Amino acid sequence: MRRLGAVTDGRNPRLRRAMRAAGLDHVQLALEVGCNPKTAQRWYYEGRVPHRTRAESVANVLDVPVEWLFPSLGSGAADARTAGDRYELYNHLGEVPDHLLNGLIMSAQREIDVVSANNAFLELFASPALDCSGWLRARVLVSPDCGWRPSVPDADDQVELRTAEKLTFGSMLRADDAMLIIASLLGEEEPQSPALMIFRAGKPGIFDSCALRFERLWRSAG
Repeated sequence: MRRLGAVTDGRNPRLRRAMRAAGLDHVQLALEVGCNPKTAQRWYYEGRVPHRTRAESVANVLDVPVEWLFPSLGSGAADARTAGDRYELYNHLGEVPDHLLNGLIMSAQREIDVVSANNAFLELFASPALDCSGWLRARVLVSPDCGWRPSVPDADDQVELRTAEKLTFGSMLRADDAMLIIASLLGEEEPQSPALMIFRAGKPGIFDSCALRFERLWRSAG
């Protein structure tokens, strides 16, 4: 699989893609949060970070976590090193905000990992707005009878597909430091199963445990 260099400029691609997912340009976003359009433009063109109150307003408008949108914001470097993972629990996948779900895969810069037990998350790879060119790697684990292939430009070069038997425990979508897990419980179909969103914050936690489990599955898959 072709490897691309990491994004090293000062822009904020997460903000740009979250705005695109929400259907907003910088003028509309500025109107929503009450600032000058040029200020909003600097947030993604120059990578400037607004004050936390303004950043929270932006995150609320775009329906994404503020720490995910502006990772440098927080309560300080020491807290960031010791803080645990942050979690958001939803009754089912339908309760996960569309902007957040689409934004995960559209804003990834380093890696995307998917475990799809019942074709979960695969439709996200069919979005016409999806830009695969910035991914360092994308790995998708499906059942042998799935027959799925990515259908967007550049995806074949960026997405590695493997199959594994007995993917019945649930599905997972990881994009950089965010992860969405759907657990199949008591025979429930996945759309009705609980959905857990995990944001990696600092010290090892559930996020890293799940990421390690994926690595084991991936190595054992054909």
